[in-house]
Amino acid sequence: MTEAEWLDCTRPEPMLQFLRGKVSKRKLRLFACGCCRRIWRLLTHERSRRAVEAAERFADGRASKAELASFWVELDDLPFHSEQEVPSYAATYAARGSAWSAASSVPREAASEEAYSAVHSKYWDWRREEVLSAAEQGQAALLRCLFGNPFHPPPPLPDAVLAWNDGTVGRIARSIYDEQAFDRMPILADALLDAGCGNEELIAHCRGAGPHARGCWVVDLLLGKE
Repeated sequence: MTEAEWLDCTRPEPMLQFLRGKVSKRKLRLFACGCCRRIWRLLTHERSRRAVEAAERFADGRASKAELASFWVELDDLPFHSEQEVPSYAATYAARGSAWSAASSVPREAASEEAYSAVHSKYWDWRREEVLSAAEQGQAALLRCLFGNPFHPPPPLPDAVLAWNDGTVGRIARSIYDEQAFDRMPILADALLDAGCGNEELIAHCRGAGPHARGCWVVDLLLGKE
């Protein structure tokens, strides 16, 4: 894959293939969770949402495999009774998969399967081919949010930017990450500019339309996460 292909790609699978062996398991696990966040409204069972949240905690080392395993069992037992519930069933399958992919020793393959499940839950929801394509495009954009441009990794931020105003930039980034408050990304951009940050790509990402998700390369850079 070339840089131009990465920037223009509209499907997650070739991008995930390119990332094989180049990125952290944490990032791949968070991508799988991010796919589920994109179909959050279809997760009509609270246990489905809690499974995704547990998978996110596991990615950050704050949940155990035993906790994830409990969701595999729970979500197998959820009842569905009509065709109208097919989208919810598909979304629940994706949520269950997020718990599995978080614990998987091969998270790239697991993330790829998760992306497929999440896309097809939306496809079944609307039964239109263009929705399937749009869902894949959204996942490709999500990969660019998490991994940025792997052909040009961002340089470390100057210490002065991180120290500005008693660490304001880091505090905003932490609140965005912990609370999944990605509507604050433009506020982060303003703080970075005030702190003297001259990285135009970083500022543009903060002000972009997204999608954004936990694992966003800008927030991770500010928090020292890989």
